[in-house]
Amino acid sequence: MEEANWLQSIFANLDYDLAYGCCGIALPYNYANYSCANVPLDGVNTAAYCNTEVDKMVSDAMTQANPAKRQELWYQIGAVTNDEMLELRLFQLDSVQAVNRNVCNFQFRQWSDSVWPERNPETWFLRPAS
Repeated sequence: MEEANWLQSIFANLDYDLAYGCCGIALPYNYANYSCANVPLDGVNTAAYCNTEVDKMVSDAMTQANPAKRQELWYQIGAVTNDEMLELRLFQLDSVQAVNRNVCNFQFRQWSDSVWPERNPETWFLRPAS
C-alpha cells in the first residue's frame, strides 16, 4: 500500500484492525499522543485511548512543581493506563547505528526522540585532517 493510502486508511478512515505505531511512552510528554484530544480524526492516537481523568492527571503532573507530588501522579497514571491497557507492545525495535569516527555531527537518538539529526546527512561533515 502506498504511504498516502496507508495514512488515509489509518488517520482518516480508521479502517484497520491492527496498526503499527512507534514508539511507546519514553518521556512524560509522550502521553499527549494518547490524549482524548488526539484521537483521529483530530490526531494520531490510533489506539483511540481516551480517559479524561488520565488527561487531567497528565496535565497536573506536567505543571506540578513538587517532585514528590509529581512522581505520585505519574505512578497513578501508570497504574490506570496499565490496567486499561493503553497499548499492547508486540515487539520493540532495536536501533543499532555505526558511524566512522571521522564523521562529525552525527548524534545517536533513541526511537522516541522527535529530532533525528542523523536523518539530515547534509549537516554531517568530515573531521579536518590534522
